This record gives sequence, C-alpha cells and structure tokens, in this order.
Amino acid sequence: MKNNCRPCTDEELVGFYCGSSFVFEGIINTIVHRNDLQWSELTVQATRMYRDSQQSVLSKVIHNEDRTVTQQVRLCRPLGCGSKPSYGEFLFMGRWKLGNPILYCAPKLAEWRKVRRKASGEGKNQCVLE
Repeated sequence: MKNNCRPCTDEELVGFYCGSSFVFEGIINTIVHRNDLQWSELTVQATRMYRDSQQSVLSKVIHNEDRTVTQQVRLCRPLGCGSKPSYGEFLFMGRWKLGNPILYCAPKLAEWRKVRRKASGEGKNQCVLE
C-alpha cells in the first residue's frame, strides 16, 4: 500500500497523463478520511478537464446564494497514504477501479508544466502533452 503513496517520478507523470482514465486541473476543497472504507475521499473543484473516459467523474453543484455552478470531483486514495489538505492548483490523474475514481498522481500545476516542457523538449512525450 505504501508504494501507491510515494510521489510519482517525472516519467510516471508523463505516462499517467497519457494513459489515465481521467486527467484534470483542480483545487482541493476537502479531504475526508473514511476508516470504514480504508479510503481518503478528496473533493476537488475541477477548473479544466483534459480527459474523462467514463464521462462521469464530474458532478455539478449549484450554490443557492448566487446560483453559480461549479464542477466537483470525488476522488479516492488509500487511507494509509495520509492525504493532507494542500493549497494551490494541481493536475489530477487516475483510473477507475471497482466503480471508484482512484487518484494515482497529483503534482502541483507548476511542477507538471516543468515536467511537460522537459519531456517535450527531450522527445520523451508518449502523447500530446497539453
């Protein structure tokens, strides 16, 4: 389980970007640790969607006061990873497993941009890196 918790390498980030079921930018709103399911559930406000193979990772939330609509995503991560709230914008990548969207990698957006530039410059991109 701990192996799933370590930070992704640059090569893994590029591979997951190209091969994940869902890839999107967003901001973490809340993290709830579910001991009963052995998962941490992250609620993320999606700001830009790149891929959603099942077209079901997003849910729309209407805020009653101002009637604005935001797109929320609920992601799962093993409880043993000790997920903690963090500020800033991230790139979230993962796959569906038993009907749950499982988070694989979530680098800060600035970190992802550096990895993307380097991979593209060295010709190590496995797909078009947006």
